[in-house]
Amino acid sequence: MSETFEMVNPPDEIRVSMKMEAQKTQLGAAEMHGLKGLVSLTASQVDEDGRAPMEIVLVADRSGSMAGDKIRIMRNMMHFLVKRALRTGDKLAIVAFDDRVTVPLRMTTIDAEDKGAAKAREAINGIHVGGTTNLSGGLLRGIDELNATQCPAGTTRAILLFTDGVANGGIQEPPAVAEAITAAMRGRRTKVFTFGFGNDAEEEMLKTIAETTQAQYYHVASDERIAHAFGNCIGGLVSVVAQNVTLTLTHGAHATVAKVHGSYPTTVDPATHTTVVELGDLYGEEKKNLLLDLTLPPLETPVGSEDVVKASLTYFDARENRSVTRTTTLRIARPAETPIDQKVNVEIDEQINRLRLADAMQEATRVGDAGDVAQGQKVVQDAVAAVLLTPSGGADGLPLTPL
Repeated sequence: MSETFEMVNPPDEIRVSMKMEAQKTQLGAAEMHGLKGLVSLTASQVDEDGRAPMEIVLVADRSGSMAGDKIRIMRNMMHFLVKRALRTGDKLAIVAFDDRVTVPLRMTTIDAEDKGAAKAREAINGIHVGGTTNLSGGLLRGIDELNATQCPAGTTRAILLFTDGVANGGIQEPPAVAEAITAAMRGRRTKVFTFGFGNDAEEEMLKTIAETTQAQYYHVASDERIAHAFGNCIGGLVSVVAQNVTLTLTHGAHATVAKVHGSYPTTVDPATHTTVVELGDLYGEEKKNLLLDLTLPPLETPVGSEDVVKASLTYFDARENRSVTRTTTLRIARPAETPIDQKVNVEIDEQINRLRLADAMQEATRVGDAGDVAQGQKVVQDAVAAVLLTPSGGADGLPLTPL
């Protein structure tokens, strides 16, 4: 494996490290081989003093189901954001919805004179309970508000959706809402963090929205949960290291990238032998592991170590305000015979086990929903048993028991 980086005016430090590995480094030349590869990305640690400016849109549910403690806690949470998280130069907009959608605060800059924050506080205090819940209408308007701004390079952008998730107007099914969000984004990679209020929050809807945009869902049942939820969410936003991260995999004549596992948007171009994966943003100390299916064809004669896949990572450095490109190459030798004493790559083995367990849980859910709960349990038990027999079986972090 080799690694280089190319950039305009190289920064003083590397913000994102990258490595690429395969299960084995030597494979017999005469046979076709299928094996797993792994691309690992790690973002550097950052301090808040150097954080990028933020553009935030708050989408607030004011429907009848939010009456009482829900809307009170929601207002407190919005005030908490304005007071504690935003600073001079950040921008904020507020969208409110019940059966109607309004914009109490257009995109406003938080200034040193407190005028912007004062407008935000007034808009928050003016949110009162109304009618039914057109959640999709409010969220789509929030996306439009964000898309309408001319965003300077390096700005961190996000939507925060505050609701109990009980949609009874507009688009009401989670998959359909996810499709509408994707279309409204118009190719932009904007995260939608969702905050569910009350013990009856509709988690399926809120988790679907968050996962569609590679964001997180938070449950807020009391005032005590405000600081924790915001600390987690805003703490991530202010620590953005790399924006619009794109991974391009290019294989040569002696290898094929058959599949990239995961839910990231992926484009394959057979003509150029490239696979492009859109990874969104990377936060301080965040790690991303992409498991690959690789195919190596048989060769007429053995060859020494050769480049089989090149990985090129491009992103915008939010701290240095510059575009960066990093590359690394996977090398595999093709001797006459595959050596039998090669060490197991434990990191790749762990990722394979995670994939095996995730697939088993999905299959168990499908079988259970069809009415065969016993078979669903067996699917999970068989997967756990298989994992326990692997070199990394039982490693920290692997969910080896049914959830």
